[in-house]
Amino acid sequence: MINQKSVLIFGAGSVGRGFLGDLCTASGFLCWFVDTDANLVSQLEIARQYTLKIVCGQNSERQISPVRAIHATETEGISSIIENAELIFTAAGGSALQHLAVPLAAGLNKRLMVNAPPVNILVCENLPHAETALRNYTQQLISKEYADSFSAKAGFVRTVIGRMTPVASIGDHTTDKLTISTEEYAVLPVDADALVAPLPRISGIQAEHNFDSIIAQKLFLHNCAHAMLAYLGSLVHIETIAEVVQISAIREIVVNAMNDVIAALAAEYELQNDKLIDYRDSLMDRFACTALGDTCKRVGRDPLRKLQANDRLVGAARLVEKHAISPEALSIGIAAALLYQEHGDEASLMLQNQIRNHGIVKVLRDVCGISQHELLCKLVLDSMDMLSNFGQ
Repeated sequence: MINQKSVLIFGAGSVGRGFLGDLCTASGFLCWFVDTDANLVSQLEIARQYTLKIVCGQNSERQISPVRAIHATETEGISSIIENAELIFTAAGGSALQHLAVPLAAGLNKRLMVNAPPVNILVCENLPHAETALRNYTQQLISKEYADSFSAKAGFVRTVIGRMTPVASIGDHTTDKLTISTEEYAVLPVDADALVAPLPRISGIQAEHNFDSIIAQKLFLHNCAHAMLAYLGSLVHIETIAEVVQISAIREIVVNAMNDVIAALAAEYELQNDKLIDYRDSLMDRFACTALGDTCKRVGRDPLRKLQANDRLVGAARLVEKHAISPEALSIGIAAALLYQEHGDEASLMLQNQIRNHGIVKVLRDVCGISQHELLCKLVLDSMDMLSNFGQ
């Protein structure tokens, strides 16, 4: 169809356009976006480019091209693009995986039929085990005659998305709905052990071994600190993350929590302490970017999920405890999440109803996996008492 080497990206939102399209076009690839938003698809297909604004650090603006777009229901067209793509990405949201497996399987069937080279599918979703779920959905739709070769020909690969591109920034202050604002950070780690073929040369994509350690750093340093800033900031009625970072009392709590996590990560995965400290410092600098306009409401949404036993807050506390470090600072973050109230956030309202109806001890057990007789339970309860007067 088109001679230029191409990649296909499921999802033309904040990750797809704000990050993946930038990396791939900068390396000389044509980007095909697949999306369910008919208006967005139409505008992209007409313009065949969009504006990316870098708003943190040295502000800049660049045109992202060449790009094309196709609607998610056009299975035949998508499968033809997949047949010739050098690389496939998903950035459509965890709930879309089962649906996008249909055109993905159709395209992979075409590749298998003509014995095309193996292809990697980089799964860029904020959902644990998303790559496994997508593989399972897709495998069910692969023709039986190709079932034996499917695993060798299609690699479903974990990634870690680090670039911050708040959804609210898309087209907010412009009539050009294609314009998107983001930060400069441009590293996409991918799981080297899941690749079925060498990656094409795309700047910023880094194949990493020991990928569990990469996942843990993102979840327990980046996501944990981000959430703590959001929940503590909400307690003192501050709107944006950048404003919260400037409050010394909150910053100290969050940095102390990060330091405890750094010590635990270094011990758990045999990582270098100084590199983790550099990562901590760069995160705090990035969180302080006012131009992104990232809100506590966005970062804090769905506290029920973020308070689960293996997620960013309690999971970080468990890792710290495993290495004989007291999770005092992290308990403040857990407590702040338990106190979080946002009328527009259904999960927040459900959490508060559970606390009112069943008591905090039961919620700690059922939601967080923290039993009444643990030290962590006492630390969280004490922190909730302390935070009841926070900022007054």
